[in-house]
Amino acid sequence: MMPLLEIKNLKIEFGRGLDALRAVDGVSLTLEAGETLCVVGESGSGKTVTALSIARLVPSPPARYAGGEILLQGRDVLKMSAAELRGIRGRVVSYVFQEPGASLNPVFRVGHQIKESLQLHRHVTIQADIIDLLRELKQRLGMAIVLITHNLGIVADLADRVAVMYAGQIVETAPARALLKQPLHPYTQALMLSVPGLGARSERLPAIPGSVPQLGAFPSGCRFHPRCARVRPDCSLEVPDLLEVEPGRWVRCPYWGYEPRISGSESEVST
Repeated sequence: MMPLLEIKNLKIEFGRGLDALRAVDGVSLTLEAGETLCVVGESGSGKTVTALSIARLVPSPPARYAGGEILLQGRDVLKMSAAELRGIRGRVVSYVFQEPGASLNPVFRVGHQIKESLQLHRHVTIQADIIDLLRELKQRLGMAIVLITHNLGIVADLADRVAVMYAGQIVETAPARALLKQPLHPYTQALMLSVPGLGARSERLPAIPGSVPQLGAFPSGCRFHPRCARVRPDCSLEVPDLLEVEPGRWVRCPYWGYEPRISGSESEVST
């Protein structure tokens, strides 16, 4: 059977001609019926733009869908008419947006607003409640979920598969348990090292040096190499391919098998 959703070599740009900036660069993902796919990575990695493109919610202009396909139940969203898009939005593809800025009054201090909510309502909605609700809806409605998150604890608790994005590209995809037990890409390893383990008493968590490069300022070769602890001289020369290193595991690094940084069980990730 064909996947419920299949994104093939998607490219999305902002701007035109020589001034075009590519925010999503050759992203390919699949989502099976009833599956939960978590997409992780730092802010600016292209996660949200990729997710919004599923129902073509990235406005064009200023964006331009420069290439690829988004096959939803076998139909290419990028070729749908406005009427066809209205037919899938909300009915076939729905979104729950996270926008903390829209929930806070900029006139008052954040701490005051949080304190007021606790005083008025006492019990807050916690992460576990939201995860339980997603599980219930998934089972009752038979829906599939694409979850954009920074929280690897949620990945451990909810995901079937994980896609890691960096600078507009997929750098690793794998079944959730396999990735959390042994991440292969240096970026995924660095993300895992920045997560506190259960019972950890370290005063300071390891941080990834630098920041995600801005659009139009991607480094040559591997886009992560300026921040990579395992960088080699040739990492700046060519853009690495996304390689299938095991069945169902893809990694964008020719040196993925060298000097593994993480080992152990996914249960070490704090939820």
